[in-house]
Amino acid sequence: WQTYRNEEYGFEVKYPGDLFTEKQRSENLPPAYNEKILGVALIHSVPVKHCGLSGLAEHCTPETENIRIGFFPTDKDFSEVEGPNRTFFGGNIQDFPVLGKNGITFLAGAEGEGIYYYLLPLSTNRALIITRSYVDERDLLNYQGVAGFIGFTEQEKLFNQILSTFKFIE
Repeated sequence: WQTYRNEEYGFEVKYPGDLFTEKQRSENLPPAYNEKILGVALIHSVPVKHCGLSGLAEHCTPETENIRIGFFPTDKDFSEVEGPNRTFFGGNIQDFPVLGKNGITFLAGAEGEGIYYYLLPLSTNRALIITRSYVDERDLLNYQGVAGFIGFTEQEKLFNQILSTFKFIE
């Protein structure tokens, strides 16, 4: 297993280096999706064309990010990150406690693919947004039998294994 460590924000997590590629990237995150946040994504891809929910050619990529786990720290207080998401996603919000910190989680997606969001306070004026995107072969049948594809149930187990290694550092 490899270790991703973010000393500036005080956390680390371990992941299977033979399954994931670690890439720095910026993503638009909810609720507004108009603010890019810089972080790190652990990406597992399979060589199958993917066109997203729109199906439009300009949204197609030659590979499918079968599972992507992102860690996006922000210099916002947890209440600034949590509040708008509670308002926007409403009843879809669930508690998400990690190592004595009380966070929240919710899902945004449809038709066999989407993103789980996990919001966690790090310290005063700092929060962490963890993302877990998925593609579900039970709904998107063209992924069934694809070599190297990690099925939905296994994606969830793998995420939980990775998250179990999460720890705060000083």
